[in-house]
Amino acid sequence: MAQRELERRIAALRSSEPWTEDDARLVLDACAESGESVAAFSRRTGLGAYRLFWWRKRLGPSAPEPAAFVPLVVRESALGEARQPAAVLVRGAVRIELAVLDADSAAWTAALLRSLEGGRP
Repeated sequence: MAQRELERRIAALRSSEPWTEDDARLVLDACAESGESVAAFSRRTGLGAYRLFWWRKRLGPSAPEPAAFVPLVVRESALGEARQPAAVLVRGAVRIELAVLDADSAAWTAALLRSLEGGRP
């Protein structure tokens, strides 16, 4: 669904009308994708946080999607030419920001991602 359409549908849910289960899933999915807390998402969208907490409790935890990692190859020659910031977004919930992407920070990030996946660093 396009971002503008999603925002329009969420705005329509600001009324005091009861939500359907589909409405709640739409909002809860959008909240999870945003990476924001329920409180921050609620403030930004104008929805009541209590309503999101209630629906989240009622619907229960959604089945987590299996994590998929893409190999990252860092070449020393490329690092020497341009040392720029980098960011890694993990499933829309965790954002890792690196001030400089170099071999050490790439190795550290890979170890962190492995530990988040449940593997050994």
